[in-house]
Amino acid sequence: MEILKDASSIYGAKGANGAIVITTKRSHSTVTRIVADVSYGFNWRPKTYDVMNASDYRTYLSEIQKGSAGSSLATTFRDYLGTDKGATDYSTYHNQTDWSDEVYRTGNTQYYGISVDGSDDIASYVISLGYTNNKATVKSVDFSRLNARINADITLHKKFSIGTQVYFTYMNSDVQDDGVDGNTSPTFISNIKSPFLVPYAYTDDGLKLTSMLNDVDILGVSNPVSLLENAKNTNKHYRFGISANPKWTINKHFRLDGRFSYTLISTKEHYFSPMLGVSPVVVDGNSYLNTVKDQSLSQNNLYGDLNLHYMLTANSSTLNVTAGARVMKASRSVHLAGDCRQETI
Repeated sequence: MEILKDASSIYGAKGANGAIVITTKRSHSTVTRIVADVSYGFNWRPKTYDVMNASDYRTYLSEIQKGSAGSSLATTFRDYLGTDKGATDYSTYHNQTDWSDEVYRTGNTQYYGISVDGSDDIASYVISLGYTNNKATVKSVDFSRLNARINADITLHKKFSIGTQVYFTYMNSDVQDDGVDGNTSPTFISNIKSPFLVPYAYTDDGLKLTSMLNDVDILGVSNPVSLLENAKNTNKHYRFGISANPKWTINKHFRLDGRFSYTLISTKEHYFSPMLGVSPVVVDGNSYLNTVKDQSLSQNNLYGDLNLHYMLTANSSTLNVTAGARVMKASRSVHLAGDCRQETI
């Protein structure tokens, strides 16, 4: 990697503020080499806030109930406290749940890579393939990446050579809403959810716990487990590129080189917030449930750069002159839930 403070003489106006030149791996080995790389690591769950247990929370609500005698709030809390042992919903309100255990986990990161490189008098090549998988400390939050690259340098003549690069990258992210959001952020909800509730519902007689998710509680707080199991927030990113770098040494004074490339970038996003167990989002008096959002973006880039260099050395002085031309074209299309926009640059 090389940092150029002023690259305008090479890249024109785009390089006026400097440039970072990254040279990808090239082969210098005269024999074929195969290298494999495997790594595995753990991501420990973060330390969470100290919150009230079921007993403390019940006492807290009881005090609020006493201070709200005769109001609708007092009635709500009386039902929420579930003090009638004969009621069928008594089991619903008498549990000890650490919601952080329902939301967080010990994550891990895995990487697998292999590369093959070699060269002879005519050509050199590097082929690499890598896969990364990351399971975050929040359940259902995952990331994976697959990348492949082929670099080759071919000498067609002692005065003419060409370098080529072909690469492909695919990334997939599954995330959840984060931050201070009492509707759809599982991490935030785990700090405010009543600890004497459970993620799953009991049978009608209150004797057996089922696998059916509980809905929003009577205080309007979402069920974080419902979000982790049913909400979708995915991002799929594709990137493909191919480039060629020809070099022709015409004579001792003139040299011609260039770079020609094509890049395709595609991103697809999908968001879904379920109705069961999720408090509705209210905007301007309207409640939104079963929210679905989709967006896709694709971009095509074409780049061509051709330069003619002249060099003359006389005594201790050297004259360098460069003349060139550059063409860049980009087209982008955006789709938003049925809407489509296309731009050409």
